[in-house]
Amino acid sequence: VPELTGYTYATFIKCDPLPFIGTEGAVCLCQWFERLESVFQISKCKEKYRVKFAMATLRGRALTWWNRRTKAMGIEAANNTPWSEVKKWMTEEFCPQSVIQRTEQELHNLRMKGMEILLRVYGTTMEGGSVCEVLK
Repeated sequence: VPELTGYTYATFIKCDPLPFIGTEGAVCLCQWFERLESVFQISKCKEKYRVKFAMATLRGRALTWWNRRTKAMGIEAANNTPWSEVKKWMTEEFCPQSVIQRTEQELHNLRMKGMEILLRVYGTTMEGGSVCEVLK
C-alpha cells in the first residue's frame, strides 16, 4: 500500500469500517455514515482521502452505482468530491424521497392503529377520563 503523506489505506482499514451493499435501507446507510465518521476521526483521515477510502468499502449494488458514477464523471473528479456531497448522492440513491414518504406514512398508520387499539381496549382510564385526554 503506497504511503500517502503519513496516512495509508491500511491505517484506515485497521479501524474496521463497515461495508455497505446498498440493499440494507435507510437505517443501515445512516449507521454506515456514522461508523465512517467515527473511523475518519479515530484514524485522523484527511478530507482528501475520505471519499476514496469510504468508497473502497462499497460492495454489490452500491459498488455498481459508484462505478457508474465514476465512469460518468471521471475517477479523479469523483474521488475529489467533498464527502458531504457524496453522502447527499448516496442518500438520494439509496433512500429516495418516495421511500422516505412511504415509510413515514406507514409509521403514521401504525400510530393511528395503536390509538385505535388503545381506545377499543381501554375506552376510558382508571380515573374516568378518556385515553385521548391522558395522551395530550
